[in-house]
Amino acid sequence: MLNDLSRVEDLIACQKKNASFCEKLLGHYYDQVLQPGDSFIDVGARVGHHLFPMARKVGPSGQGIGIEASPAVAAALTERVTKEMPQVTIVHGAAADREGHATFYIRESFSGWSSLYAEHVHPSEEGEQKAVDVSFVQIDDIVEQAGWTKCAFIKLDIEHAEFPALRGAKKMLKSMRPMICFENAPRKAAELNGYTMAEFASFFEDLDYDLYDIFLNKVTRQRLANDTYLPSYYLACPAEQGALSAEFVASAEAVAQSFMDKTA
Repeated sequence: MLNDLSRVEDLIACQKKNASFCEKLLGHYYDQVLQPGDSFIDVGARVGHHLFPMARKVGPSGQGIGIEASPAVAAALTERVTKEMPQVTIVHGAAADREGHATFYIRESFSGWSSLYAEHVHPSEEGEQKAVDVSFVQIDDIVEQAGWTKCAFIKLDIEHAEFPALRGAKKMLKSMRPMICFENAPRKAAELNGYTMAEFASFFEDLDYDLYDIFLNKVTRQRLANDTYLPSYYLACPAEQGALSAEFVASAEAVAQSFMDKTA
């Protein structure tokens, strides 16, 4: 099922039917990768749906950073991690590849759609959006200030702004070589942020990362340019680690099959 391009359309249909499908796979991937004592970064931490499981996985000897642009959500996360998981630091800001400020649009009815883009609105949203000023933050700067020398996993879900955030992490990606899992609608995100699919592909090639879709199929320049069906979640792995192991693929396939059986 996974690692099979002929099944991508079916798997995307499952994701559209149940939005938690790819979230389930994402959770499985960091559960496989993270070990006690590791470090991780959650970009777009929101209420901590993935932040807290990752923090529990690395344990008190590990470290975590959560980046969140919504002031109220970042404050609530800070309060909670201070009490429960002091190994985690919350940074308030919008992850990007530059310094400065931006307007962040908070969706009152669909908070998961809050973003840097005024036009990014949930199809069924009726409530008004709230605009707030946020500072841009760069992952490279945050990691340097924290004194980190290692990072095992980065998760990004910031509503089309994932690629600029990754460009702001270029130094640490070169030196620390984490696995990256990120949500991204490639063509829409490129349109909103003014980059091309060729630039998107070159970024990972230049850093010597292999790019896969969330269903563990290799993502090539040809797929990015021509495929009708592109998933909205991706996985990037350091090329020096070699091909995804049969065990890694099989365990992910078991998770996917179980999810599909339960939601059929």
